[in-house]
Amino acid sequence: NIKVWAEIGIIFVMFSLGLDFSFHKLVRVGRSASITALGQVIFMLLLGYGTGRLLGWRVLDCFFLGGILAISSTTIIFKAFDELKLNTRHFAEQVFGVLIVEDLIAILLLVSLSTVAATNTIWDVSLLLALFQLVVVVGGWFLIGYFVIPTFFRRIGRWMDAETWTVLSVGLCLLMVVAATSFGYSPALGAFIMGSILAETREASRIEHLMRPLRDLFAAVFFVSVGMLVEPRVMFANFSLVLLITVVTILGKIVGVTFSSLFTGQSLKSSVRAGFSLAQIGEFSFIIAALGSELQVTSDKLFPVAVAVSTLTTFTTPYLIRFSAPFADWLERSLPARWRDGLNRYASRTGNGMTYTARSFAFRAVRFGLNAILVTITFILASRFVLPYLEVHFPETPWLVSLTWAAAVLLTAPFIWGMFFAFRDPQREIGGRHFPSFLAHTATVLWIGLLSAAFFNAALTFLVTLSAAFALFFLFYRRLGGAYRWFEGRLVSNLKDGSDNQMQTLVPWDLRLFKVTLHPNSLLMGQSLAASQLRQQFGLNIVAIQRGEISIGAPRSTEILHPMDTVLVLGTEEGVEKFKEAAESAQSGGAEEKDLSDYHLDRLFIGEDSPFRGKAIRDSGIREQLGALIVGLENGAFRTTSPDPARQLTLGDTLWLVTDR
Repeated sequence: NIKVWAEIGIIFVMFSLGLDFSFHKLVRVGRSASITALGQVIFMLLLGYGTGRLLGWRVLDCFFLGGILAISSTTIIFKAFDELKLNTRHFAEQVFGVLIVEDLIAILLLVSLSTVAATNTIWDVSLLLALFQLVVVVGGWFLIGYFVIPTFFRRIGRWMDAETWTVLSVGLCLLMVVAATSFGYSPALGAFIMGSILAETREASRIEHLMRPLRDLFAAVFFVSVGMLVEPRVMFANFSLVLLITVVTILGKIVGVTFSSLFTGQSLKSSVRAGFSLAQIGEFSFIIAALGSELQVTSDKLFPVAVAVSTLTTFTTPYLIRFSAPFADWLERSLPARWRDGLNRYASRTGNGMTYTARSFAFRAVRFGLNAILVTITFILASRFVLPYLEVHFPETPWLVSLTWAAAVLLTAPFIWGMFFAFRDPQREIGGRHFPSFLAHTATVLWIGLLSAAFFNAALTFLVTLSAAFALFFLFYRRLGGAYRWFEGRLVSNLKDGSDNQMQTLVPWDLRLFKVTLHPNSLLMGQSLAASQLRQQFGLNIVAIQRGEISIGAPRSTEILHPMDTVLVLGTEEGVEKFKEAAESAQSGGAEEKDLSDYHLDRLFIGEDSPFRGKAIRDSGIREQLGALIVGLENGAFRTTSPDPARQLTLGDTLWLVTDR
């Protein structure tokens, strides 16, 4: 029973991690975070494998140890940065980007380690086939999900309440879990994919808020189940081993992340602080270790050692993050001047990211790959499922194979067009040459021919493919182009902008755009922009204000700040940190704290000695002295609600008051 609940816990933990994932975030942090993550993962895989071999472990134990040490903990780092108020720092943006890429690499690791365990080798061709199948299947899920789900949510959103959103989100999550399991992948992969798809919808923040109680509940069950699988005897018997692997993890992460980040052109201080922040392992490490135990390919001591290392590094993470700033300052002062100058020159030369030509080429390569995935999925479905079904039910039908192939070609015609013209460059943006376009044309024809080989023999396939390519792209050129542009436009429109608190940078002043939500009890509430003196106090410019569904661009100085306003500000990291402290902190302002549940109905009888007798209601001072609102009055048969303030209070009146006293 506990194992079943633990699997449900993994599902909701991975679903929540997926909700934090966004391809917009991945694109924004881009090259630097991707190279840093890939570099440190490779370094930790080799370091973990080497450590295991030095300890005399089996090969599979060494591979799993490398996978366990390679992935940092998203949950722990998010929590630590939030409590330390570091979310808006530049190095934090780099860390979040690395975590996003690591989540993707972790999914590949899960599939790779499963295949390695099954084949007992890392050089088997089945591993490459498994990775290819993963890219095709997962890419297809992402594309279909991004195309369908955001549009579906927009259509039904106005009829949905919180309960329905919760049920729908859980249902979609479990639907993808079932789909992943049916393809032989782990439930965690399906949950992460659906969370990533929902992260691109406009309701992502609402869904994340609604799913938080479920995540916390089942995550607790998951971690309790992890603890129940640990043998304390094994942990204490291997305590020296636990300390050794903990030290290897912390030092390896710091070195791997720091040098990988420096290689991408980040500053020394940012690189060091990122390395110290990522020096731990977490939930993915549990899942990888549990996978080894479930497949019965790792020794019994690996899982408790992984849990113990994760526990120790969880405790050390906040202290390492705090220590990173003074250590980075000391290291920067201690380095020889020529080394510092060399690092600064390298950072200024490489830190600006890809050139326009490189970005343009990368965009076209991604476009080619996504269209190739959709074409591949359609042809595979047609050859493996549709054609066998038709052959069973219509055995005497002539030209059945050709008709099925033609249907697959017609269905994928817009995407074949997208592949064929992915590198079309009328303005010659890519280096002024047409060579990429020639490669795209050739690769498209060869790929369609390869997929068609499942229907025909090789010679006939080549002839038919070549003929179809001429007919398809020269006779129906404009129609196919229009159909593809419609699909691509709909897909792009469904990908919303990310909701990061930190956005682009204005160089060379090192000013950044930040989003800050104002606390209802902040001292800034009710003040105008001029009265709040944000520019004088914090050196900030208010660019825009989001108030519910209303967006106020370039607000005037007379604009009043309201509770829960989200303001877009331009400023330095230090200025924004001070502003966030004032905007997001609850301040009472000296007023007595009250709750609405303290208010109640009460009665006040006007007797002979009442000080209110003979006075008009407005002049009685009841509101001021008792803090009460008169909502009703009765005297004998006379009764009224909301009595006239000019009415004089007489003997025998009974007043109904709403008061908190």
